[in-house]
Amino acid sequence: MALHAVRTAHINLGDTAIVIGAGPIGLLVTQCLRVAGARAVGVIEVAPGRAKLANRLGADKVFTPGSDDLYTQVTRSLGAEPDVVFECAGAVQTLQVAAELVRPGGKIMLVGVSLEPVPIIPIVWGRKEAELKACVAYRDEFPLALELLAKNQIDVTSLISDIIPLEDIGQTIKDLQKPHDQIKVLVEP
Repeated sequence: MALHAVRTAHINLGDTAIVIGAGPIGLLVTQCLRVAGARAVGVIEVAPGRAKLANRLGADKVFTPGSDDLYTQVTRSLGAEPDVVFECAGAVQTLQVAAELVRPGGKIMLVGVSLEPVPIIPIVWGRKEAELKACVAYRDEFPLALELLAKNQIDVTSLISDIIPLEDIGQTIKDLQKPHDQIKVLVEP
């Protein structure tokens, strides 16, 4: 899905991007943006462990959501308003945050999925005249994904935050309902 999202965004060499959410997909989007030629990549993440991993996997700067004047921090760090914002968190408020951050005429990639209605402030969207593109799953990216993995251009091993026995799956699912730093939890039979 991450590779498909970056390809669908048609990243140009030198573009600036923000990724909202450093879960598995956001972290893979961050890495794919580097491979695609993005000049500067920022990530917005609340969980400290995920934020630290985002830095290690290619983010130039990680921002905390809700911090004072996020827009100024992002534009100062990237050197400009982002050309593309990837909404990978799927939280109710993050689509509006994406519209507030993107440059006029830029792109917002809807990658995360909110299961609730998402409020927007139409005047912000109107002023930005940003293009909103949604993507889901993947198309024909498997051969390219395998090539990127084989060439070690994408690190998936770092996304494995825990390996648990099958009998711990119930408790682990309960634990994941609370704020956490987990990325991918593998289950061993």
